[in-house]
Order: sequence, then structure tokens, then C-alpha cells
Amino acid sequence: MTRQEELAFERKAEKHFKGQRELLPGRNFLWNSFHSRTKEDLASYRSNFDQIRWESPAPGTGV
Repeated sequence: MTRQEELAFERKAEKHFKGQRELLPGRNFLWNSFHSRTKEDLASYRSNFDQIRWESPAPGTGV
């Protein structure tokens, strides 16, 4: 790869991954969204999760 091709590739890669943050070692993907939530926020999340109707029909069944 020539130097010019390498620079073009680097620019393209930088544009593609712009804004995506690396996870810290030992962290899972939920860390970025749940590490700053309060107990009230998490209780609300759990309450809403418990209200999901799991008996919903499968997609494409027309019901």
C-alpha cells in the first residue's frame, strides 16, 4: 500500500469509527448506559420491564 493509499484508508477508518468509544477492560456494553443511573431510574426500568406482555403473537401471524 502506498503512503497516499494508507492515508486515505486512515481517514476512512477514522470517519467510520468516529464517536464509537472503546469499552474499558472487563466492562460489558451495558456499562455505558447503566453506570450513571440512580436506584429510582433502575426501579422504573425494572417496573416497565415487568409490564411487558410476553404472550404477544409472533410477527407475521396476522393476529
